[in-house]
Amino acid sequence: MPVDTERTLLIGFDGVPWDLLDAAIGAGALPHVAEFLRGSFRGDLRSVEPAVTIPAWYSAMTGYSPATLDLWGFTAPTGRPGRFRPVETYRPREAVWDRLGRKGWRVGVVNFPALPAPPVHGYFLSGMLPERRLATTHPPSLAQRLRSEDGGWDLDLPEFGPGEYREAFDRASRSLGRKAQVVETLQGEFHPDLLFVLFSETDRLQHDHWDRIVRFPQERDPWIRCYWKALDEAFHRVRTAFHEDGGGDPDGGMTWLLSDHGSGATEGYFFT
Repeated sequence: MPVDTERTLLIGFDGVPWDLLDAAIGAGALPHVAEFLRGSFRGDLRSVEPAVTIPAWYSAMTGYSPATLDLWGFTAPTGRPGRFRPVETYRPREAVWDRLGRKGWRVGVVNFPALPAPPVHGYFLSGMLPERRLATTHPPSLAQRLRSEDGGWDLDLPEFGPGEYREAFDRASRSLGRKAQVVETLQGEFHPDLLFVLFSETDRLQHDHWDRIVRFPQERDPWIRCYWKALDEAFHRVRTAFHEDGGGDPDGGMTWLLSDHGSGATEGYFFT
């Protein structure tokens, strides 16, 4: 790592607004996150337009607006009114890990929506996107290794029906633990100075189960409490792995906890 630089950890809670996080903290479901926030500065930042996952995370990591990136979501306009196509590849502009990698920083990226996985000075695990026969990891050998290990590796959570909320929360909790496990393993192999880890399980559950999540803790649903605890434990394990690799000093690097956009109840739909 270059001299006179500070190791940096970026942890993303996809789509989680402060009021939702504060409610879970107040219920005692996020003790590690609560401890981190007590010693941190926090604030509200404006998201991008449109405030959705793909352009928001890309803008955060590149410093460019969605208009400059020409990136608006999981689909792109075809030039014909009302016609869109699925985006096949995602790789616009340079991200912070590209720039720092050229300066000698080792980097690790977990669950960022990029296909194919870009070559970086370290490792990169794509997420949230269908494979489409494109490389999902860098180095490429990591893909088969992750799938064959205990727990496997999913690019995204599977779809669950309206009556399968217990299964959805259980799968999300296990997915959070698996991400933390992978970070622990790869931190000891690649030793990144910049580590980005995105927990997208939060956004996926909120899309389908917002009404249940927002009623916690008034309604003490054990599945939701277990999910919050799984998120808290994954957050703690990632931080611990990163800081122990840097000598064990929790103040030996900077940690950012951030989200890409807020969330709320759906009031209606419109189609173009």
